Order: sequence, then structure tokens, then C-alpha cells
Amino acid sequence: MSMRRVARRRGFRRHRSSARLGPHTPLAPRPMKPSFIALLFVSAITVGCGDDPPTAPTPRPLYTEMISEVAVQAQSSGCVTFRQEAAGPASASVLGSVPIELGTGTCTSPGAVVGRAARGDLSLLLAVGDHYVRFENPLPATITYRVTLHYLILA
Repeated sequence: MSMRRVARRRGFRRHRSSARLGPHTPLAPRPMKPSFIALLFVSAITVGCGDDPPTAPTPRPLYTEMISEVAVQAQSSGCVTFRQEAAGPASASVLGSVPIELGTGTCTSPGAVVGRAARGDLSLLLAVGDHYVRFENPLPATITYRVTLHYLILA
């Protein structure tokens, strides 16, 4: 029996190549192999990497704490300015049960009042920008108040 008959008898078919046998010419069209296509694709993607200049990492908001001691004369007010660098929560507390207010702007150039508290503790959501905390000394003597602020900065 020839090889062809044995292959058919066992249920196998012999694959016939439709490609022309003979000397290979470089300009003859050939099908691309999947590995070559993958290499081309990866090369095209890799060429795009590194073309752009490196960028700085994206800053992320972090809470910071600032503690100030402010001497306030009798029956007047004290003020502390801070800068909220990311929108979000902020809190202010003044040691002693004194009225406080938190507003936009600075101590020397105040804007709108955002919130008030009668007992020295205040927590609010603030926009980005300059803010102040103002508090009153209702006593007939100069007092040094301790002001604690928690607010967002970018790091």
C-alpha cells in the first residue's frame, strides 16, 4: 500500500500546500505569521512611549494641622488666616468657649462669612482659597488663645 492510501484508510488527510515550491523571491507575497504581526503591534505601541516629556506626579490632598497662639486684647477679636488648597472639609477650634466665625478671604481683607459657632468649635466644607478664623475675647483682660486648624493642602 502506498502512503496515500494508508493515510486515507486511518481517517487522516494529507495537507496539500497551495504555495508554489521553488526558489523564494523577496518580492513574492507571503502570508504574515501571527508572531510577526504581534511583534509589529508591540513595536508600534512601544515607539509611542517615551515621546512625551515626563510629567510631575498628580498632587493629592492631605490634611494638615496648624496651631497658633494669638494674644487678644480685652473685648476685641483675634484672627488667623490659612489657605485651603483643595476643596473639602476643614475645622477650627479655639481653646476656651468663645464665639468663632470662619469666612473667605484673609484677616486683613475678609470676604463672606461661611459659618459661625458660639462655643469655639467649627467644621465646614470649604472651597479652594484663602480663609480666616475670627474669634472674640469677651473678657476684660488680654488673653492668649490657642487656635487649632485642620485643612487640606496638596502634596
